[in-house]
Amino acid sequence: MKLLLIIGGAVAAVGLFLLATASGDTAFFAQQYPLLLALNAALALLLAALVTYQLLVMARRYRARVFGTRLTLRLFLRFAALALLPGLIVYAISVQFITRSIESWFDVKVDAALEGGMNLGQQAIDQMLVELQAKARAIAFELADTSDAQLVAQLERLRVQAGVQEALVVGLNGRLQASASGDMSKLVPQLPGAALLRQARLQRGHTAIDATAGGALALRAIVPMEPLAFAGEPRFLQLRSPAPANLARNAEAVEAAYRDYRELALSREGLKRIYVVTLSFALLMALFVAVAVAVTQSSLLAEPLATLAQAMQAVARGDFSRQAPVTSRDELGVLTESFNSMTRQLEEARRVLDANRTALEAAKARLENILANLSAGVLVFDHQLELSISNHGATTILGTELGVFADLMRAHFRSQGDKSWQLELQLKGTGKTVHARGARLPQSTGGGYVLVVDDITQLIQAQRATAWAEVARRLAHEIKNPLTPIQLSAERLEMKLGDRLSRE
Repeated sequence: MKLLLIIGGAVAAVGLFLLATASGDTAFFAQQYPLLLALNAALALLLAALVTYQLLVMARRYRARVFGTRLTLRLFLRFAALALLPGLIVYAISVQFITRSIESWFDVKVDAALEGGMNLGQQAIDQMLVELQAKARAIAFELADTSDAQLVAQLERLRVQAGVQEALVVGLNGRLQASASGDMSKLVPQLPGAALLRQARLQRGHTAIDATAGGALALRAIVPMEPLAFAGEPRFLQLRSPAPANLARNAEAVEAAYRDYRELALSREGLKRIYVVTLSFALLMALFVAVAVAVTQSSLLAEPLATLAQAMQAVARGDFSRQAPVTSRDELGVLTESFNSMTRQLEEARRVLDANRTALEAAKARLENILANLSAGVLVFDHQLELSISNHGATTILGTELGVFADLMRAHFRSQGDKSWQLELQLKGTGKTVHARGARLPQSTGGGYVLVVDDITQLIQAQRATAWAEVARRLAHEIKNPLTPIQLSAERLEMKLGDRLSRE
């Protein structure tokens, strides 16, 4: 993605360069138009290929149900809508504006104004040339019969009177005969060529506009000097005068503007096409940036979320030791830290739960062992008075009468309510006498009812045997009590009368 962003930045820089070059250098644009058009089209195709590649990658990831792809698609659609809809509006408005603006450049009024300015400047210069030529004819008429000795002085005087910068007299062969100049820095005047002299002789005069060494415009007029006497070599008078600086600048500006205008007129359709192609390229660039930003931002969001999803799957499998790395300090980082804290608390709670379950299982096993080894029977009922637990002692005591006995105890629990009670009864089937004690279990331990049953048959029999033995003992005692005095009396008589009685 970084490579794509670099490519996109380079493409944008090239596009801006082409746009600035095309709109700022008309001559270069006219020469390099096919190359510029091809480069813009190639860049637009490159951007389209990059956008298509991003869409294909996103489609493959979406079909593969890669985590975060839906978020990427949602962000892509929002960024694309955010970039495309305003971009299309700006694109349509810009195309219309540029098309109409380019057409307005070549309005008939603008063309007529430029041509009028050119004609106005040309007429002004032509009028100045006519005036300069008239001055040259007047000076040539006065110098027609002037001798060579007086020619230089007269020429200087007439030059000053006419207000021209330079005046000179040349022969038919172009040889300088006399000159006068207001520019003392110029030692050698610019002589007219033989072609100009022949043209001036044939047309009875010649006017032209020359460019001086400094780039300024100068007006030139050449007229033949016709002496009154038809003798001697033909001579020509040349006057040169600089054009007014403001007029020269304005004329050059109008001429340059007209030249640029004609160049733009020739490249009008080309300008429209290159601007439309460049704007299309900018629209594709906006779409590419939207795709790149969507993919980049969604990746930044999806990676921590994918890590959290993997950690959550591990937690769902029962692995609470999984910790997600915290990569940022924003809301995602806070969420990741909260998840890690939750998993640590769950791990600690599971350890406590395991310890409690182990202790509970040990206590349950101990209780079951105790209940299994109790001679008394234990019956446990739930809230609905359904029998839930019965130990081995209850089965031994009650035997097949367990169900009937349980029904009888349910009725007794209902009648007694929450009070503890006890009773003795004799089983009909076995004839056993049992002692039952019932109580309600506290709600903190889950509630329900408990019943303890003892077989007191042998106890009652033992009590009965003990009672009969006591009765026999007491009877023997009562029988023995009268014989003792009799025996004592007999012994006493024997002691007193023993000597007197015979042994028989």
